[in-house]
Amino acid sequence: MERIVKTDHRKNNLNTVFKVILVLLMVAFNTKSFGQKNAKDEIILPIEVKAAFEKQYPNSKASWTREYRGDNDDQLRYEAKFKGTKGNDLAVYDNLGNLKAFEASITLRDLPANATKYLKKGNFLNKVTEAVKVTDMDIHPDSDLDWNIKQMITYEVGVVKGSQFYDLVFSDKGAFIRMVEKD
Repeated sequence: MERIVKTDHRKNNLNTVFKVILVLLMVAFNTKSFGQKNAKDEIILPIEVKAAFEKQYPNSKASWTREYRGDNDDQLRYEAKFKGTKGNDLAVYDNLGNLKAFEASITLRDLPANATKYLKKGNFLNKVTEAVKVTDMDIHPDSDLDWNIKQMITYEVGVVKGSQFYDLVFSDKGAFIRMVEKD
């Protein structure tokens, strides 16, 4: 006896359509996920910070980072890296839009004479990778500084010694302050 098997083509077509839709949904979801930035990486600036930056540097486009500073990591700071007149500059703001520090790229000619002498004497001139003028408006009350100053200017010169990178820090008059090892 011959057995006749009836197949329901509608059921097979429905399974095929379902599989195709499922694959399309997976592709669409993965494409959308890869195209988006990680929410953790996205920085939402306070209006005050954005307005302060745009007022001080109107034609500049910045790359922003956010970090906590202070003795207990309780002071939120927003850092804007942008193209300045002599290289990359950095502006640091608190969450109220107050400028707390500014680093401007400079040339070696812009360093104080005493700093240049120190670099020559220590044979660092040919090892310099960058130089910045740092204006710090975030003077801490527990520092040994004069209470009447509103800001402090220092110079940082990046040098390579061996396979290590260091920042040599100088006062506004060019006196050597310290050498800081960097990563």
